[in-house]
Amino acid sequence: MLGETQNRFSLTRAALSASGRAKSRIPVRNRSRMSRTIARLGVSAACALLLAGCITHESNTTRDAPRRSVEFENDSAARIFYETLSQGACKDSQGEATTKFEIPVVFEYKRHVVTGPNTAFNRAVELCDTNHDGKITEAEARIFAAWKK
Repeated sequence: MLGETQNRFSLTRAALSASGRAKSRIPVRNRSRMSRTIARLGVSAACALLLAGCITHESNTTRDAPRRSVEFENDSAARIFYETLSQGACKDSQGEATTKFEIPVVFEYKRHVVTGPNTAFNRAVELCDTNHDGKITEAEARIFAAWKK
């Protein structure tokens, strides 16, 4: 058996098609294994596409202080104070703050804080009540209105 070699991959006439090309000789068992492998790869690729993404956290917060109690000397003092306040006397104390941290494609964090209207009211009372006795007089209200115009 010295000169004899057995070639398992030799093509015979039966293995050639009419066009002269070789026919596929993959055993049935290997074909089903390959189709299962291809199906698994397809499912893995679909899961990777569907589950890929970034972690995002976004929060909007309204920070508001309790409204300070205040008394007025008379109705005229209250009217002057509230008219001045409604004209935007303390809009500078109302503010917004945004904090943002981001690692591209992986992580994003955004926090937005808005101060509420009670903060502006408390600031106006603090500015208007000059002697800090908790009672706004008509004179204090007029001074506050003139100062804010």
